[in-house]
Amino acid sequence: AMDNREVRSAYRWVIEALIILAASSQTLTWLAPAPLLGPIIKDLHIHLGNAGLIISIIALCIAIFSLAGAVVSEKLGALRSFILGLWLLAIGGVLSGYAPDFAALLGCRVIEGVGFGVMIAPPAPLVMQWFSEAEWPYMNMLNAVAPFLGLTGAFAITGPVYVALGADWHRVLLVYGIWTAIIAVLWSVLGRTHPAHARAAGGHGGGS
Repeated sequence: AMDNREVRSAYRWVIEALIILAASSQTLTWLAPAPLLGPIIKDLHIHLGNAGLIISIIALCIAIFSLAGAVVSEKLGALRSFILGLWLLAIGGVLSGYAPDFAALLGCRVIEGVGFGVMIAPPAPLVMQWFSEAEWPYMNMLNAVAPFLGLTGAFAITGPVYVALGADWHRVLLVYGIWTAIIAVLWSVLGRTHPAHARAAGGHGGGS
């Protein structure tokens, strides 16, 4: 167990930093349109009910795909499914920067919602792989707080970002999408399954 702890040492903080970045980008992406609903309603000629759907459709997807996500996580492993979810979140975000109408924007939001749902299950097993049992409660607490960073960001910075980008809501969603894509690239490059865990998983392939 001792050498296991050695391997565990430093790199786990890279994984934890990546989890916090990803978790905060989840809520940032989800709630980004909330402060922008006024301009979106005007621009796309929709009413408040439709505008609300832009936000609530993600909650629906989270409910559906967090269950599906657990299955995906089981098949692909925590790391791969987390990266997959993050890329879906990023792609949906970037595409919503180009959405010409309400239907297209809603479609982008569904892609984001699926990504969000798929990302819900994997952080817990990643924490369990990389951190000692004594550290789990602290890490899980940190990871529970991370989404609130995104939530705060969505409401605190979206207004100023909107003004800075020439009062264009498309650009704001695009920039947030690109930010999420950067985090997805970081995960794709730096994200790892714990070596001990990878060896164990390698021993027995799919396991039905």
